[in-house]
Amino acid sequence: MIKIAIVEDDARQQEELRAYLTKYFSDLHLPTEITSFGGADAFLYEFGRHKYNMIFMDIEMPGTNGMEASERLREEDEDVLLFFVTNLAQYALESYKVSAFDYIVKPVNYYNLALKMKRALRQLKRTEDTPIMINASDGQHVISVSDIRYVEVMGHNVIYHTTKGDLFVGYDSLKSIRAKLEPYDFVLCDRSFLVNLKYVTGVSRENLYVGDATLKIAKSRRAEFMLAFTRYFSGEA
Repeated sequence: MIKIAIVEDDARQQEELRAYLTKYFSDLHLPTEITSFGGADAFLYEFGRHKYNMIFMDIEMPGTNGMEASERLREEDEDVLLFFVTNLAQYALESYKVSAFDYIVKPVNYYNLALKMKRALRQLKRTEDTPIMINASDGQHVISVSDIRYVEVMGHNVIYHTTKGDLFVGYDSLKSIRAKLEPYDFVLCDRSFLVNLKYVTGVSRENLYVGDATLKIAKSRRAEFMLAFTRYFSGEA
């Protein structure tokens, strides 16, 4: 569950941002909990360390402004991803004083927001161990994304190969699985294999090595896979 706070005194802009975020994470099948506040004072009253993964903070608000609120929240939480959302570009430099993750200029554009969210998810992946639910043949399992080595699809039968053993799923679609896992550096190397780049130990012309497992790289996927592989291990992804 990704927990998000929106601190914005303009009700219309607050709802627009909420709708954009809901659409983005819904399209990825990632559950979210979004809480909206009409001002910084209401937000600070209930704020606590590690209560949110992301905070979207307007700057110009009645009472305590967004910059003052951000200075106070950083005293309690150094990790939360902080986004400033404002039409006042002069605050861009000041945002770095409170370690803002990014800066969004109003009016918010969905495409621009989606690019920033993609980068934010990568950051969350590095700092959190995200749990997911898998409905396997022997019951429901909650496992960490970081424990999945690769996913194998045979027809509509799916096997999650994890560090703790294999989980067999009677039916699922590759499209659905990709939507859930690709934000966490999983890449398709063949129509049957979705691989966690974290566990790749070697690549040859036709094969990919994930520990003791040898997987095929489809010719049609090789260029895309190698680009993702190179960017991941160079720290660009």
